[in-house]
Amino acid sequence: MGARSRRAYLMQRVRDLYEFRYLVRYLVSSQLQVERVSFTFGFVWWLLDPLLMIAIWTVVIVGILGRGSNTGYPFPLFLMAAMLPWQFMNRAVMVGVSVTHNKELQMRQISFPRAVLPLSVTLSESVKLLLAIAIFPIAALAFGQSLSPVQLLAVPLMPILMTITVGISWFFSALYFVFRDTERLLGVLFRLWMFLSPVIYSLTLVPGRFHVIYELNPMCWILVCFRVVLVYHQIPGPASIGAALAAAVVTATIGFVFFHIQEPRFARLN
Repeated sequence: MGARSRRAYLMQRVRDLYEFRYLVRYLVSSQLQVERVSFTFGFVWWLLDPLLMIAIWTVVIVGILGRGSNTGYPFPLFLMAAMLPWQFMNRAVMVGVSVTHNKELQMRQISFPRAVLPLSVTLSESVKLLLAIAIFPIAALAFGQSLSPVQLLAVPLMPILMTITVGISWFFSALYFVFRDTERLLGVLFRLWMFLSPVIYSLTLVPGRFHVIYELNPMCWILVCFRVVLVYHQIPGPASIGAALAAAVVTATIGFVFFHIQEPRFARLN
């Protein structure tokens, strides 16, 4: 397949996603409905994990190590601003891979663009992220912090985060059909990845000589942007927004291309 043919094939796959938008809406609605029925406190359980992590890291870093005061803001809020988008990405990718895995039989029997599966999970998880972000001002008031209209900019940051997330989800969902232990290894990978991302510490603490490599992390700048908006009440600079947008475009493109390169495996693996 030549370069022009590959480009035409990928553009057709993009058009397929649009043409099957009704299926995406149905899957998102179904996933939200199933969670609402299965778990009375579904959103509470989603929110509990990052809140528990915030509590643990606050005790370790502030209570035991005596660090964290140099952020200039309550450390739990500093953590929460990055932990919520991190939890969203983590959860959306884990569930996206699981859903794609569990739909193997349907993929053999019904013709539809497989990329809608990780996409629908990312969209359904974004509803929970939006609710979690809405809780942030309440937490800020509880810690005696003021509110700012700038915090509303966290909402337009969500599509950038969602684009990065669906790209990662496409990549690992496809990798599962190449390496069947991918789903088991993701938990370990994401724990390591979190320590290599500005979640529990500020980007300014990373030595300058490592920045070039560190900033290749697609989650780096979007986490910085969320923290700048929610905690510092500042509008992210053009460089930060540009880096986050570039990460979104590159990650989604790589994930989408890899997903469709591996797609022929989906229907023939036993």
